[in-house]
Order: sequence, then structure tokens, then C-alpha cells
Amino acid sequence: MGLGQETVVERDNGDTETIRFPLERIRVASIQAGYTFTQDDALAWAIGSGLVKPGDVEVAEASPTLLCPEACSLCPDSSVKRREDIALGLVPETEARATPEIFKQQLELFYQMGVRHFMFIGGTVDHLPELPDLVEYTLALGKDVRVSWFTDMIAQIDEQTANASVMLQANLEHGWIQKVATHVSLDHPFEGDLFVDKPDLPMKRGRVKKFKEDAEYSRRFKSEYGVVGARRLVEAGVPRVVLNTTITPQNSEEIEAIYEQVWELQEYAEKIGSHTEVLWTFSPIIWRPHQARGDLVKDSPASGGLQYEQMPQINRAFGAILEDTYMRIASERPRILANSSGYTYMMADPRYWDVVVNQELAYEGGKPEIFNINPEGDIWIDSMFPGPELIHIHSIFGYRDRVYQKARNAFVRFQDSGREWFPNIVSRMRKEAI
Repeated sequence: MGLGQETVVERDNGDTETIRFPLERIRVASIQAGYTFTQDDALAWAIGSGLVKPGDVEVAEASPTLLCPEACSLCPDSSVKRREDIALGLVPETEARATPEIFKQQLELFYQMGVRHFMFIGGTVDHLPELPDLVEYTLALGKDVRVSWFTDMIAQIDEQTANASVMLQANLEHGWIQKVATHVSLDHPFEGDLFVDKPDLPMKRGRVKKFKEDAEYSRRFKSEYGVVGARRLVEAGVPRVVLNTTITPQNSEEIEAIYEQVWELQEYAEKIGSHTEVLWTFSPIIWRPHQARGDLVKDSPASGGLQYEQMPQINRAFGAILEDTYMRIASERPRILANSSGYTYMMADPRYWDVVVNQELAYEGGKPEIFNINPEGDIWIDSMFPGPELIHIHSIFGYRDRVYQKARNAFVRFQDSGREWFPNIVSRMRKEAI
């Protein structure tokens, strides 16, 4: 499986934990010591080595910042973790960021390489004054361009009224937000009635203290704002709202409840005559690629990922979601699940427990599946890795399933041969998707 020898360690509270460490970290460290990529060096290397050619990769992330005020457990961009890293001298106090002009150059380069779906992601990008201009610039690259952006909606929703905040009102008045797909987090189902006039939201004041007391509180907090924000966007009639769930040990028993809440939001859109397409995506929480790239084991332990004992419940939930999706396709009803059938079968079939728990899926030939621009404006050929080390990486990161074409999707191997394949539709609008 590529995992190193397991080591049992004792924690301060007397509990023991089995540490799993990927052997690929040794290979990756050796490769990382041999190059320094800046700007578009990684892409030039990939093209020069024959690893990619124009048209191979259709999806890209643009990360103008990785700063985030939230503190979700196991997230490398956690605000709590960043403060700790600054205190230890591991990262600078000020994030190095490229100018919008450099970002635009890289976006255009990606378009020339065949990228057609651009995702603006962080960190948290809501507060960036250049975001509307970057979105408009990207949309203007070509009529075939699609743009998504990721937000926790916390700054977009007024906690007192649960209505659009001043920021969201400004975004709606500007108009850019009505041209893109908005992705929000829903890691736990909303507690209470989502469709009353004023859904109850947790207070923003004092949440940093709670982040330290409860590692899962941040995910619950942003999920509340995320789904309420999704409702307000549906009411505003934006083109698409995608609710994203990171599957963790803490929410593995809530998967069907989360899916049902997205179903209710889709039904609500139809009820009020909104043209918003409501979708749901998921991704198991990842630890292995983080360790492989050099993140501290304490920040990305295997124990934080899904465990074998959780897999029967997860299989049942995703089995039911698969059946609902096939039923919807057969009856020509809108899909809720945006992921591919292969990726979903990986989570639904007991034969793939090892793949999910140990995250045992390599990049075939080290070929990238999604490009990235990091805050400094440098191009990476993957969301987490600049270049050559990708050939040694094992990951079931959900973004790997953004590949629409069946022939290039890494999860086709998990497809039940007796059922028809359906693609991931995140990079296609409803009228384009099959």
C-alpha cells in the first residue's frame, strides 16, 4: 500500500494512537530538494517533459490567498494552525501575494492551455477587493469559460437578520456573483428550520475561543452560515449553488441528513420559481498527501481520516445516494449529486475500504488533473504539488473527480460494470451536461 511501518504512540492524556506514515514522503522530499519552481516554471517543465499538452487539463484553481479566519480541524489553512506556525517561525507573518496583473497573466496562460473551468478558492477570498475584477476578467477570456468561487458565506450573511449582508448586497448589485457558480460548505446539517423567515445563526462573537475548545466547531459554524447563504443565493436566482461536504469521522453518520437538506434546498428553488441549480459534492478528508508533501504528522494524522469501523455506515449512505441519483437520471429529474458515479461507488462499495481509509490511489504516470495558481502567482500542476513529485502521490482528494471526461477520470475503475457511468458535472452547467 505504500504506507510505512505503523508506530503506536502514547498521548498526554494516556490514550494511544497508531501513526501511519506514507513511504512516498521519502521520495517526495528527495525530489523537492532538487528543484525550485517560480511563476510558470512548473508548467514549462510539464510541457517540456511531455507530461501534459494543451487540452489535457480543463480545470484550474486560482488561490489569491490561503488566509482563512476559520479553524477547521485537519485543514492546513486553519487560522489557529497558522498562528502556531508563525510563532514557531515556520511561516512569515505576512502572506506573500502576487498582484492582480500577474494573476491575470496566469489565468490567460491556463486558458491557452485548454482550461475552461476556473475555481477561485482560498483560504477565504470573500474580502479580496480584486475578486470581482478577476472573475470578470476570467469570464471574458472566452464564451466557453465557466467560473466558480468558494465561500463560507459568513461575511455574506448578517447574523442578526440572516439576510444578505452589506457585502452580499454589494456583490449582487455589482452583478459578478450572478454569473458564477457559488460553492459553500455543508459539513453538518443545519440544526433547526432552514426555511423560516429568520433561521437561527450562531453568534460570530467569541467563536475563536470555541475553535480552540472544540476542533469541530468551526466546521459546524461555517456550515450554518453556508446553507443559510445558499438559501439567500437561491432566492437571488444565481445560476448555481454547490454545497460541499468533507466526509470526516465526525459527520460520517450525518451524510444522508446532509444530502436530504440539499434536496430540500433544490425543492425550495423549484417552489419559488428560482432558476438556481442546486447541487451537492463530497470528498473524504485527506491526510496522506499532506504528510507526503511534508506537513507535520500531528496536523494531518491518519487517525483524523476515515477509519474501517465507519465504512459500513458510509457504504449504506452512499449506496442510497447512488440509487437516488440513478432514479433521477432515469426519470429526467435534476441531479443533486454532482460527483461521478465512479467516485461515489468508491464510497459505497465494501471492496474499496482500503482505498478510502489508506487513500490508496496514485496519479497515473504522475499526470496532473487540475492546475493551480498559488498566492504568490506561481503555477503548480496540481492543487498541492508543483511538479515532479506527483508521480509518487496517493490521494482520493475530491478535486481529482472534477475531470468530466470518462477516459481521464481516475475513479472509473471503481464503477460498477453493471450500471451506466455518469460524470462529475461540476465543470458543466445543466444544459451542457449529459
